[in-house]
Amino acid sequence: MIEDLLIPHRNELTAIRHDLHMHPEMLFEEVRTSAIVARELARLGFKVATGLAKTGVVGTLSNGSSGRSIGIRADMDALPIHETTNLPYASKYPGTADTWDSSAGPCPGGRTTGWNVDSWSSSPD
Repeated sequence: MIEDLLIPHRNELTAIRHDLHMHPEMLFEEVRTSAIVARELARLGFKVATGLAKTGVVGTLSNGSSGRSIGIRADMDALPIHETTNLPYASKYPGTADTWDSSAGPCPGGRTTGWNVDSWSSSPD
């Protein structure tokens, strides 16, 4: 389902993921990363709030008047380690690495430090 929606954007999402991987940012220093995330969420039609806890981003997508919601949380910070992958999109910053799982593929919530992605849903029922 979601894969079918992402497949037409695979090359674009992969390019964004590689760019973010090459430019890792440490905790509370994710200025560039959060700007890219906010820009892409807005482009996809999300209402975007920025500056939460300094560099946090929240994207809200509404559909109808239901009180139901789904949340997805993803970390964006890098780790203070030296990357040794030798990938063409390896970190350009010695001593700072983005350690996402390369098998995750082009996933909007799958970029940084494993992107520790959490999700939840709620319903007023």
